[in-house]
Amino acid sequence: LDLPNVSSDDFPDDDYEEIYIEIPSALRIILYAIAGTIILMITILLILTVRYRQSPVIRATSMLLNALLFSGCYFFCFASVIQTVLLESEISESAFVPLCNAQMWCWSLAMTFILGTNLMKLGRIYRVFTHFGRTGLLLSNLSLFFYVLLLGIFPALLLIVWISVDTLHYEQENTYHLDHNPPHVKYITRCACQQQAIWLAGLILYFGMMLIVMIFFAFQTRKIKHGHFKDTKKIFFFVVFLLFTLIFSISSWMILQQISQTTEHYGAVVLIVGNFTICLLCLGFFIAPKSLPVFREHVTTGTFKTVTTRRRNTRKLSRQSTLVRLMSTV
Repeated sequence: LDLPNVSSDDFPDDDYEEIYIEIPSALRIILYAIAGTIILMITILLILTVRYRQSPVIRATSMLLNALLFSGCYFFCFASVIQTVLLESEISESAFVPLCNAQMWCWSLAMTFILGTNLMKLGRIYRVFTHFGRTGLLLSNLSLFFYVLLLGIFPALLLIVWISVDTLHYEQENTYHLDHNPPHVKYITRCACQQQAIWLAGLILYFGMMLIVMIFFAFQTRKIKHGHFKDTKKIFFFVVFLLFTLIFSISSWMILQQISQTTEHYGAVVLIVGNFTICLLCLGFFIAPKSLPVFREHVTTGTFKTVTTRRRNTRKLSRQSTLVRLMSTV
């Protein structure tokens, strides 16, 4: 006989044992290991990007915009680590609530930085090639950086209102099993609030609108073959794979939430894997293809092309040609 949500005062302490529903420890260790590996990969690529920032390939993308991409990947990893910690069975309520809110903030910032950066880059490319004019100060790298920060205002305001009005809190659900030997009660802990579905829907809708605009810009700029604007095709395929990842992870999470207590925690695992996938997509499409070839060139040849070297050579050739002209007139 299963009696859900029965008060523990109805039974003596000796009549049942407490069992916390949790995922296997081996799975948690694997999630921590994957998070650590991805953080190490991000850090290595960040070091290479800074080290070879004078390379024409890397310099074509602003370091400010690269910083937003790196920050987004880091925030995804932090959100995944926090969510893995929340799968532990023995966490005090005082620690559980801040972790719940920190996890949502990290996830929202990650989505804002990664989607916003690529949206702004595509928007500038669309503007340049449809109006056939100069980008101007309003579409400079510094301006795009601040535009991305402005895109984060809505998620930040929504989360502030969420925390103020209907904050996530520690919730424990129990189910008594008296027909087992020995009788026991199963506990499951989660982050919850009264209108959680509405707040999450607001965030997902906002990021979904950003994805729709990105798809429009990516489709409009898909035929551009200019060397410095090849990112448009990378962003297009990134958006496609990102959509599949979000649809699969969110739908799987919702299904596992509804099946039973036993599978509820595995819904969080699916979301964590989705975060890892987005990180790898971001690294694979935007960062690794630029930093790794420069690093390989440096290792194999001992040198690498830089913007400063090219400019210096140009000035040297200009001085030589001027000298030749002067000598010819003598």
